[in-house]
Amino acid sequence: MPDTSGEAGPTNTPMRPPLPKFFTRFWFLSLLLSIAFLVIWGMSLRIKVPATPSTFAIQAALNKRIPQVSFADAYFEDRLDFLSDQTGIQIELDREALDPIDFSGTQQGIRFQATNATVGEILNSIQLQLNSHLHFWTHGSKIRLSVKGTPWHIGHEGRHQPDFVFQYQQKTAGRPQSHRDPLWEGVIGSHRYTVVTARGGLRLWITPPDPAAIYQQGTPIGNATDPAASKLFDFAGLSVRGSGSPLNTRIVTVPFWLFAAITAIPALLALRRKLHERRCWQLARCPSCGYDLRATPNLCPECGRARPQLAPTASALRPP
Repeated sequence: MPDTSGEAGPTNTPMRPPLPKFFTRFWFLSLLLSIAFLVIWGMSLRIKVPATPSTFAIQAALNKRIPQVSFADAYFEDRLDFLSDQTGIQIELDREALDPIDFSGTQQGIRFQATNATVGEILNSIQLQLNSHLHFWTHGSKIRLSVKGTPWHIGHEGRHQPDFVFQYQQKTAGRPQSHRDPLWEGVIGSHRYTVVTARGGLRLWITPPDPAAIYQQGTPIGNATDPAASKLFDFAGLSVRGSGSPLNTRIVTVPFWLFAAITAIPALLALRRKLHERRCWQLARCPSCGYDLRATPNLCPECGRARPQLAPTASALRPP
């Protein structure tokens, strides 16, 4: 027999399930990230000279222009000593690979003259004069020179240290040093990517994998001297700068305030939703469908949205 008592049975109105806790945690995490980026932004304002790519010193050394160069009967290794002195960069030779070409570096090269040429152009020219199979590349903070297709023979290096190293260090001691090492650096495809912390934001360097390669490609060398000389875009700390040959560099800077603004969006949307729901319940309107809830203030008969239960007060918990 059906139940005919006056007690109300369970309602069949579908109720909207509450949002998973994951969303609440996500909103809270986005707020923490936004605050963290603001703190990092404040700390980054103390950076005066940001870090640079690991190949930056070699890139600058090879791009240095020498007003006048004239070699007569100087030995090949004497010419390397001259270039090392001009740049303050150590040049290493693989003696085992070069001895069959220039035994103990005693072979005299032919006359060489250049005006307003870069160190990279001069080094490429004098190596081609000695032998067309020679090539040089960047190895850490040094330049290595050997025969193409020959593995490097460890322990057989001939090192050309710049003269007056102490005086050179004294001259550069007053220059501001990098704030720290790069956050990350790696070669992907045909570019080297370097991420550093700059004043007010993150900076991405996009440079050639080896700055020595362009001087040996047989193409004309440009006159770029500043990697950030060309301003492609610059607004409110967000910028894209670059330079042409031989640096071929792009520098993208993203301010920390932009990271803070983006990560704060979920938290702001959650706050907006909470304020909207609170106002709707106060006006006896369903936050989901707008139904009038004056007759049923705790449950929407239209969409099944239930009003959140308030925590009991201390007076309600006190026994009568």
